[in-house]
Amino acid sequence: MSRIVSYLLVGLTFLSCKRENNFIDLSGIWNVTIDSVKHTVKFPGSLAENKIGIPVSDSSTYSLTAPYRYTGEAVYEKDVNIPNSWTGCCVELYMERTKVSKVTVNDTPIGMQESVSVPHVYLIKNVFKPGINRIKIVIDNNKSLLPLGASHAWADDVQTNWNGILGKFYLKRLDDVTVRNVRIDAATSGKCNARLEIFNAADNNAKDKKITVLVKDAAGKIAAKKQIKADVVPGNTFVNIDFEIANPALWDEYNPYLYRLEAYLDDGSHICRERFGIRDFDARSGKLTNNGRTVFLRGKHDAGVFPLTGYASVDKADWIRYFSIAKSYGINHVRFHSWTPSAAAFEAADESGIFLQSELPIWTQVNPENRKLVDYMKAEGRRIMETYGNHPSFVMFALGNELTGDAAVICTITDYLKSMDRRHLYANGSNNFLTDPHPYPSEDFFVSSRTGKRVADNSTEIRGSYAFVGSDEGGIINKQKPCTNRNFTVALNSVTIPVVAHETGQYQTFPDFAEIQKYTGVMQPRNF
Repeated sequence: MSRIVSYLLVGLTFLSCKRENNFIDLSGIWNVTIDSVKHTVKFPGSLAENKIGIPVSDSSTYSLTAPYRYTGEAVYEKDVNIPNSWTGCCVELYMERTKVSKVTVNDTPIGMQESVSVPHVYLIKNVFKPGINRIKIVIDNNKSLLPLGASHAWADDVQTNWNGILGKFYLKRLDDVTVRNVRIDAATSGKCNARLEIFNAADNNAKDKKITVLVKDAAGKIAAKKQIKADVVPGNTFVNIDFEIANPALWDEYNPYLYRLEAYLDDGSHICRERFGIRDFDARSGKLTNNGRTVFLRGKHDAGVFPLTGYASVDKADWIRYFSIAKSYGINHVRFHSWTPSAAAFEAADESGIFLQSELPIWTQVNPENRKLVDYMKAEGRRIMETYGNHPSFVMFALGNELTGDAAVICTITDYLKSMDRRHLYANGSNNFLTDPHPYPSEDFFVSSRTGKRVADNSTEIRGSYAFVGSDEGGIINKQKPCTNRNFTVALNSVTIPVVAHETGQYQTFPDFAEIQKYTGVMQPRNF
């Protein structure tokens, strides 16, 4: 049976947010206290961008240097004026990207969230009062809080272990009935299902709510329309709406076609408006395919290195530029090494026709006794799927980079995520068990530097170099004489699923000193 696949751009847009007094932008100046010292900081941004933290006088040999560093709790506070019309309403506090956060409003604890991959969204009811309210947000980037290992989500040698709040940052008064999340499953035949998570902030049932789903093509013409009625209980209600698009245009790297879905309530108020694409990215007979066409991945590794800010961009324009440069070199695939980018990257890839591999923010050993790690991997994977899983560019997912430990436990995590969401292909990790790697039944594709133990003739290698110049362990390029009579057939004979070579362009290079003048932002090239 063919897999039903689905995609939908996330980040719902509510017209109610644009109405007067329904939206408060929290970006701007905040007070921050670190180590009992008070400062002011501008959001969105990081402490390092605001030149707050411990001054760094030395330099690192192996990475760029942030002139200000801070690890631990930073307490951000601000007084916010709440309109009278918000009395008794449910309010959403939204932080697009941050670290472990704890929120307090008027000395009332609201909660804590620990994702480093998705927005932190708090629902707050009966706490705000008309007039001045004090919001306190504690952001903690202490690495001991989460079992991520050397993940590029907070590694100092790549996007740095920043502390702050990035991207969209706001309060929004919710309507009594609104949509919290949308998932669309769409087969290439055009048969689709929209699963709407509808939130009723009131205390009473909303009976016979008429919900209209309207789909428009790229030219703005109506491609599908469906109406249903549903009772919406207080809290969350999940509503499924089936619809069909006749002769759908499919999303592909050469034609990244996107539709637009709109959903309305019975009173005509707007619920959400989203773009989505239809494609069938699959693994067949040892090859990757998209809409039945064989795909050869020409990929690059991304570690979140953005020296001007010290963190990965949350700006769509930056990612459009990024992917356009990649495509100019013939690249059609980007793998995010042990991290997941913000919605801006997925949206830009949707429009650019780039295949993305996202990963859990994990680079460590996975064992059954480390229950905190296993639970976090499942929860963070679920959050990533719910937040970004609808994007057509999101085609592959791995549990992290070079995982070791208990393979059986790793397989259970992959199986759990596959059971929840089959819109993507899954791998247990990238380059797991690198001294003796092989694929497992839970994997749809295999990412590795070799397909078995290292052997003297390098016949198990599927990449050229390991950057150990002059070493016998440095791979084919450094160890073998140049020749034209070998390929990867021997290495691939035992593998029946698609294979992606791990970090094939890993070479030692000399610095380009002409680049020094380009480092005008947070990160300084002191090692140069």
